[in-house]
Amino acid sequence: MANEHETFLFLSGLAWTAISSIATALAVIVALLLPFYLDWKKRKNLSLLIEDEIHRNLDRMKKSDNMKSGKLPNGDTIRKVDIMSAFLVHLDTHIWEQNKQTIAEISS
Repeated sequence: MANEHETFLFLSGLAWTAISSIATALAVIVALLLPFYLDWKKRKNLSLLIEDEIHRNLDRMKKSDNMKSGKLPNGDTIRKVDIMSAFLVHLDTHIWEQNKQTIAEISS
């Protein structure tokens, strides 16, 4: 008769104890591994952003390399070196600037 009162949702007290133990173990595992996963994900996303920025800058440099000397509307001559210098001065470094601290932590 005591067995009938120890069941809930067709599971005995022992089954509920086992389920709660497994759930607790899973919660502990998640709590231990989640910070490492989040750090790995942050590093991966940052490296993808930096890689994208490098590719965009490389494309910009290739475009400047393909340009030829020419004349400005006011008649001044612009040399290819000047065009390349202008593109290189304006390279995009926003991701690097925004994430200096994280990049320093990753590289050390």
